[in-house]
Amino acid sequence: MKKTILLATFLLAAVSSAFGQNCNFNPTPATAAFGTYSVFPSGTPQTSTPTFNVQCSSNGVQVTVSLSRGINSASFNPRTMKNVGGTLMNYNLYVDAANTQIWGDGTGGSVSQTYSMGASQSTLPAAVPIYAALPLGQDVGTGAYTDTITATLSWIRGSNPTSTTVTFDVTASVVGDCTISAFAINFGTYEPVVTHNTVPLDSTTTINVYCTKGTAGSVALDNGVNFSGGNRRMKSAAGALMIFEIYKDAGYSTVWNAVGVNSATSTNKTIPIGGGFIAYGRIAAGQDLAAGAYSDTLQAVVTY
Repeated sequence: MKKTILLATFLLAAVSSAFGQNCNFNPTPATAAFGTYSVFPSGTPQTSTPTFNVQCSSNGVQVTVSLSRGINSASFNPRTMKNVGGTLMNYNLYVDAANTQIWGDGTGGSVSQTYSMGASQSTLPAAVPIYAALPLGQDVGTGAYTDTITATLSWIRGSNPTSTTVTFDVTASVVGDCTISAFAINFGTYEPVVTHNTVPLDSTTTINVYCTKGTAGSVALDNGVNFSGGNRRMKSAAGALMIFEIYKDAGYSTVWNAVGVNSATSTNKTIPIGGGFIAYGRIAAGQDLAAGAYSDTLQAVVTY
């Protein structure tokens, strides 16, 4: 009787071992790190390609890998990262490099992925990529953005569905950035003998500066290439010089230069800060000038 009991115990252990395969991520998915992001688009969407592998205690196992929506998203399209201020930034995870199939759990327009190991394999033959993509041109504020994805590994253990989970992070950092549009002031015709002998010639232009949402920017103007004796000057092809000035205000009382600057904070990357800054140009009256075309070049410097 004792031998029969021992044999039965031994056979039961053998059956349990044969159907007791266990699987794990090895290695687990790495962080999908997008790095530094600018809200002003250039090139192609930013990408990151974390990888993982799967190892099982038995050969020939079929496994399925699904990915959650993340902790900030109500759907798979889009997934979102969040900064400490609660601003959301869209991104997604894909099965393919062309970014046509969203990697999820098979719901909400997403797909999961199933892999079959060979009869002599207990590990997937190669690391599996997850294609992460961050669309360009999003109107988001500065800061560190994060999301956390749960990856679920499922397989059949004996006749029972079994799974294990791990998490990995998705990260990006949005920096303050500004761009400025080209500008020009066309004064038209200056008539020094009669019309502008006692009356200055005025003209305006708008300088538009666009910045990352929430970014404060200030705009200074240099003195131009012909500055001398405290005066901005335009020059003709013959070398004649014409005095002019650029002001911040319609009253022509505050010169716009490196000290007198215009400043504002961005509310939207598509709206110029301050609604656009008007440059008030004035050519002083009564200048004794030779006929010709006069010009100067000024540089705008944006500090943010």
